Amino acid sequence: MADLTKALADLDAERAKLEAKRLGLIADRKKAVGDLAEKAGVLAIADDILVGAFGEIATALRTNDQVKLQAWAANGGVADPRKRGRKPKAPKAAAPPPPSAGEVEMV
Repeated sequence: MADLTKALADLDAERAKLEAKRLGLIADRKKAVGDLAEKAGVLAIADDILVGAFGEIATALRTNDQVKLQAWAANGGVADPRKRGRKPKAPKAAAPPPPSAGEVEMV
Protein backbone atom coordinates (compact mmCIF):
# COMPACT_ATOMS: atom_id res chain seq x y z
CA MET A 1 0.00 0.00 0.00
CA ALA A 2 2.89 2.36 0.78
CA ASP A 3 4.31 1.74 -2.69
CA LEU A 4 1.06 2.83 -4.31
CA THR A 5 0.85 5.91 -2.10
CA LYS A 6 4.41 6.89 -3.00
CA ALA A 7 3.78 6.24 -6.71
CA LEU A 8 0.68 8.46 -6.60
CA ALA A 9 2.60 11.18 -4.77
CA ASP A 10 5.39 10.96 -7.35
CA LEU A 11 2.85 11.25 -10.17
CA ASP A 12 1.28 14.28 -8.51
CA ALA A 13 4.71 15.89 -8.17
CA GLU A 14 5.48 15.15 -11.82
CA ARG A 15 2.09 16.54 -12.88
CA ALA A 16 2.77 19.73 -10.91
CA LYS A 17 6.22 20.06 -12.49
CA LEU A 18 4.80 19.58 -15.99
CA GLU A 19 2.04 22.10 -15.31
CA ALA A 20 4.61 24.67 -14.16
CA LYS A 21 6.61 24.04 -17.33
CA ARG A 22 3.44 24.37 -19.46
CA LEU A 23 2.61 27.69 -17.83
CA GLY A 24 6.15 28.93 -18.41
CA LEU A 25 5.97 27.98 -22.09
CA ILE A 26 2.63 29.74 -22.42
CA ALA A 27 4.08 32.89 -20.85
CA ASP A 28 7.05 32.74 -23.25
CA ARG A 29 4.71 32.33 -26.22
CA LYS A 30 2.53 35.25 -25.11
CA LYS A 31 5.60 37.46 -25.02
CA ALA A 32 6.71 36.21 -28.44
CA VAL A 33 3.26 36.95 -29.93
CA GLY A 34 3.40 40.44 -28.42
CA ASP A 35 6.84 40.95 -29.94
CA LEU A 36 5.50 39.83 -33.32
CA ALA A 37 2.57 42.24 -33.03
CA GLU A 38 5.02 45.05 -32.31
CA LYS A 39 7.27 44.01 -35.20
CA ALA A 40 4.26 43.94 -37.56
CA GLY A 41 3.17 47.38 -36.39
CA VAL A 42 -0.20 46.24 -35.03
CA LEU A 43 0.45 46.66 -31.31
CA ALA A 44 -1.81 49.72 -31.12
CA ILE A 45 -4.71 48.28 -33.15
CA ALA A 46 -8.09 48.07 -31.41
CA ASP A 47 -8.77 44.82 -29.58
CA ASP A 48 -11.88 44.01 -31.62
CA ILE A 49 -9.85 44.09 -34.83
CA LEU A 50 -7.16 41.86 -33.33
CA VAL A 51 -9.77 39.42 -32.03
CA GLY A 52 -11.36 39.33 -35.47
CA ALA A 53 -8.00 38.63 -37.11
CA PHE A 54 -7.22 35.92 -34.55
CA GLY A 55 -10.68 34.48 -35.21
CA GLU A 56 -9.83 34.22 -38.91
CA ILE A 57 -6.63 32.41 -38.01
CA ALA A 58 -8.48 30.06 -35.65
CA THR A 59 -11.09 29.28 -38.31
CA ALA A 60 -8.41 28.55 -40.93
CA LEU A 61 -6.63 26.23 -38.48
CA ARG A 62 -9.85 24.50 -37.42
CA THR A 63 -10.99 23.93 -41.03
CA ASN A 64 -7.44 23.16 -42.20
CA ASP A 65 -7.66 25.87 -44.88
CA GLN A 66 -4.27 25.22 -46.45
CA VAL A 67 -4.67 27.98 -49.04
CA LYS A 68 -5.00 30.67 -46.38
CA LEU A 69 -2.42 29.13 -44.06
CA GLN A 70 0.18 28.82 -46.82
CA ALA A 71 -0.52 32.35 -48.07
CA TRP A 72 -0.10 33.74 -44.55
CA ALA A 73 3.09 31.76 -44.07
CA ALA A 74 4.46 33.08 -47.37
CA ASN A 75 3.55 36.66 -46.47
CA GLY A 76 4.97 36.23 -42.99
CA GLY A 77 8.24 35.06 -44.46
CA VAL A 78 8.71 38.50 -46.00
CA ALA A 79 9.18 39.94 -42.51
CA ASP A 80 11.71 37.28 -41.60
CA PRO A 81 15.06 37.95 -43.29
CA ARG A 82 15.89 34.25 -43.11
CA LYS A 83 12.90 33.47 -45.35
CA ARG A 84 13.17 36.20 -47.98
CA GLY A 85 14.04 33.75 -50.70
CA ARG A 86 17.61 34.96 -50.95
CA LYS A 87 20.12 32.39 -51.88
CA PRO A 88 22.86 31.98 -49.33
CA LYS A 89 26.09 33.63 -50.35
CA ALA A 90 28.54 31.23 -51.89
CA PRO A 91 31.75 30.94 -49.92
CA LYS A 92 34.63 32.86 -51.40
CA ALA A 93 37.04 30.77 -53.38
CA ALA A 94 40.18 30.00 -51.50
CA ALA A 95 43.31 31.74 -52.70
CA PRO A 96 45.61 29.48 -54.66
CA PRO A 97 48.47 28.11 -52.62
CA PRO A 98 51.77 29.93 -52.93
CA PRO A 99 54.22 28.44 -55.39
CA SER A 100 56.37 25.73 -53.95
CA ALA A 101 60.12 26.07 -53.74
CA GLY A 102 61.66 25.86 -57.19
CA GLU A 103 58.49 26.90 -59.08
CA VAL A 104 58.46 30.16 -60.95
CA GLU A 105 55.39 32.31 -60.61
CA MET A 106 54.13 33.65 -63.94
CA VAL A 107 52.61 37.12 -63.79
